[in-house]
Amino acid sequence: MPTFSLNLTCLGLSYGLSVCSWLLIAILAVWFTHNDITYALSIAIYFVTINVLFLSLFWLDKQRAVASTRRVSESKLLAISWFAGNMTMFIAQKWFRHKCQKWQFNSKLLLLSFVQTVFMLWLSYRFLIQ
Repeated sequence: MPTFSLNLTCLGLSYGLSVCSWLLIAILAVWFTHNDITYALSIAIYFVTINVLFLSLFWLDKQRAVASTRRVSESKLLAISWFAGNMTMFIAQKWFRHKCQKWQFNSKLLLLSFVQTVFMLWLSYRFLIQ
């Protein structure tokens, strides 16, 4: 299988799983905060802060790649992506045109998206159905 199609497959599957995770995060956030605006506000502040932090770190890695200096590790990018809900990874890849062609990185992102989606499904089942 050519690298290009493997990369697109990983990106497409990761994107779909991330959309599912974000929907589950939104459902759980509404369920947890349905009566208290302070919880809803704190969740919104958390996601805005972590996503701005992630975009800044991704931009920094892009700048360091262009300058050929010490880079931000992939494990740090993936860890912050986990806490940001992964969706920001796709926005950052498109905006900064960075790590789009790296099938190794995108396969790790696919695995991370899968684990995150399974975790969010488990949380949803645990809190909403049981």
